[in-house]
Amino acid sequence: MSYVSEIIELLHYFIINIRNQDLGCYVNRFLVSCILYANDMIQLSASLSALQEMLNIVSLTAKELLLDFNVDKSHCIAFGLNVSNLPSLHIGSETLK
Repeated sequence: MSYVSEIIELLHYFIINIRNQDLGCYVNRFLVSCILYANDMIQLSASLSALQEMLNIVSLTAKELLLDFNVDKSHCIAFGLNVSNLPSLHIGSETLK
């Protein structure tokens, strides 16, 4: 199995675990949970609580696969009104920037 195939297979576990919980944003009646590029994942959510659920799923899935997320390279961006005082989001016990 090639490196690319292995990455795709690993990312597939994350996608399935998130989609099984019906989390993400609906765009034109299609659920969009994440956008993938190479070995990077962008998670999309219409609410912070759902995004934290997604992060919890990703954290547990990573633990099952014996993988770690580099929280220093992980960031959260919010769009909309009143985004200045948002609660912190976490991957495992670590806080996102």
